[in-house]
Amino acid sequence: MQLPAKAITRHKWRRLSISFGFWLIMSVNVRFFASFAEHVGVREKQIAGDTVQTPRDVWQACNLGVELPASILVAVNKKHADLDSPVNDGDEVAFFPPVTGG
Repeated sequence: MQLPAKAITRHKWRRLSISFGFWLIMSVNVRFFASFAEHVGVREKQIAGDTVQTPRDVWQACNLGVELPASILVAVNKKHADLDSPVNDGDEVAFFPPVTGG
């Protein structure tokens, strides 16, 4: 019996991979926005996420050669998050420069 692709969530894939004796590599999509993207030199990156648990870990895994700014905004799956929020397989982590309004 073949299941439709949408029926197998990422958590089920992890359980299936253990059941069948193989491992899938976890990945995290990383995006950089606005002037911040220009500063770090890339707009988008995909990293192997098997060693990342938080956006802070994601930043370090990107190896940008730039220290993590103190006043950075973070979103995980398009929802505001802090640097210690959990990151899971397949998540999108976005980094934004601080925003000011007028």
